[in-house]
Amino acid sequence: DRLEKTGIAETILVTAPEDHLKTTEWVGSKFAHLTIRCVVCPTETFNLGACLNTAIAVASHPLILVCDDDVEFLARQTTEAMAQYFADPQVSMVSPRQVLQFGQKPLLTGGPCVVGNEACLLPYNGQQQWLAERGFFNRLQMAQDVAGVQGSCYMLRKADWERAGRFNETDISTFFTVTDLGYKLLQGERRIIWTPDASFHHAGGATLRSLRKSPDSSLQLQKQWNNERSALSKKWLSFATSLDLYSHHLSREVPYSLEPSMVIEWD
Repeated sequence: DRLEKTGIAETILVTAPEDHLKTTEWVGSKFAHLTIRCVVCPTETFNLGACLNTAIAVASHPLILVCDDDVEFLARQTTEAMAQYFADPQVSMVSPRQVLQFGQKPLLTGGPCVVGNEACLLPYNGQQQWLAERGFFNRLQMAQDVAGVQGSCYMLRKADWERAGRFNETDISTFFTVTDLGYKLLQGERRIIWTPDASFHHAGGATLRSLRKSPDSSLQLQKQWNNERSALSKKWLSFATSLDLYSHHLSREVPYSLEPSMVIEWD
């Protein structure tokens, strides 16, 4: 019912090879009235870039809403609020704000992203993380150009995904593949927008927790994270630090704060 009300034309689920048959049967028995397609991730080990590319390649709509399986929108017309920014042909990606409930208090956990250490993205969530907090220069209450998006929920123009060479499936395939695509889009003079006009709830971490059940797999994933971060830095640090979206005089550890040192080495 929620999918029907959002106006989403089709839904594509990416499954692991061992889960494909049971997932397809379950979807067919519960949601036969909706257009839901199940596709198999083409790699034996988890590769986010490959999963995303497989799903987007078969999608028929020019705008793609990418979501983790535990994302929940907090208001009606969330998809419409994101889609309106694509009226500008230069916009390639739009990110809503991410919210997480702590007891009785909803907190901002996914604000506008700036460039952090080693070209990684750093979300600016304000001082108190309150949803009504304005932040520096009203950053938390206005739509704006950003350096990238967090990977749990965003809308993407399919033509720009194709033009940029799709998601990385090799050296930056999982932990930073969305960041990598964002830099490719910005390098091609496209725009990435963050907006507080659309919000979603996401706890996160479930996929990686399931993959880290054994010490060996946990160690392997940590090695992969280190290798991807190193590859991201080597590939994009020079470009990322040339962006004029964030001042070089401000911290790469805590957004919109001053470094204790007067001189900051960005390269």
